[in-house]
Amino acid sequence: GGDGKGIGGGGDDDEVGVGDVAKRRVAALWDAACKDVGFVKIVDHGVPAEIVRACWRSATDFFDRPIEEKRAVAMSDDYPYGYQGFGSEHLAASLEEEKNGDSAAQTSAVQTGDPKELFNVCIGASGDADAPTPRWPRQSEEMQAAWTEYYRHLSSLSSRLLRVCALALGLPETWFDAYMTRHRSVIRAINYPADEQPSRGQLRASTHTDYGAFTVLRLGGASADGLQLMRRDGSWIDVCLSPGEDCFVINLGDLMARWTNDRWVSTPHRVVNLTTGEERSSRRQSIAFFCNVNMDAKIACIPTCVDAQGGEKYPPITAGEHLLKKHWQTMAGNPCKSST
Repeated sequence: GGDGKGIGGGGDDDEVGVGDVAKRRVAALWDAACKDVGFVKIVDHGVPAEIVRACWRSATDFFDRPIEEKRAVAMSDDYPYGYQGFGSEHLAASLEEEKNGDSAAQTSAVQTGDPKELFNVCIGASGDADAPTPRWPRQSEEMQAAWTEYYRHLSSLSSRLLRVCALALGLPETWFDAYMTRHRSVIRAINYPADEQPSRGQLRASTHTDYGAFTVLRLGGASADGLQLMRRDGSWIDVCLSPGEDCFVINLGDLMARWTNDRWVSTPHRVVNLTTGEERSSRRQSIAFFCNVNMDAKIACIPTCVDAQGGEKYPPITAGEHLLKKHWQTMAGNPCKSST
């Protein structure tokens, strides 16, 4: 999808940070990438490097804690965030049945869960009194400060990206702003342990699509490779970064695909075990920021995305209904039956 340059600006949500001509150029590139692959790499994003490093370090420190401390802040039926242990998530189950296929590897992934652990936090929009209260591990003041700063910067970046989305869809630049006043975006840190002898066909993260508007993914550390996305023909291509590259990888989620009447694609992706080289068995870490709009937002076909015959593929649904359905299907390990 190419690089998205000039997205960051000075951090003011009233500006994308580039002139009108450049905005239109970026919007056209964004639209093309979202139609073809659903993945974009952005640079010049405006998030300070130290903010990223602090969040990254504290995530590593959290995963290095004793398992009892991590389980003390575990996800529960009344708190869909927190810690998830190895094998607790079945990402392949989040795919619709018609996308899921019958591959043995995918069936195995749904049955056994993915070999990774996660920590999730939702802080919510500034000033939102109804935002969930995060549950942090004990003695985590530095982590709380680092993650809160990262959350605020990524929320601001997401708002600017949504303005790019609006221009790319032929909408007023601020069209999505009203959908982010009480957003429920989530930071998710993911730890993939070193695995000297992975079983044949074992994936680090099984094939899946993301659920929300889009995901802002930070890769790095000793082993940034392994992420692959699926082409339209079913083949896989690697998402490659240069060593130390200061960028984010953006991929669209199911909600945005639905919202745009499938004009834009939510591309299946996975994380594979590397089979050669020094990174073959390395520990791997990533930090995802899931951009989730207001839970009571009505998601109906965007006016500029109605097809040539005036058709809309999906009935309206609230963002909360959509996300919770996907979440619980993933936890239960049962493929979603439909997208309605």
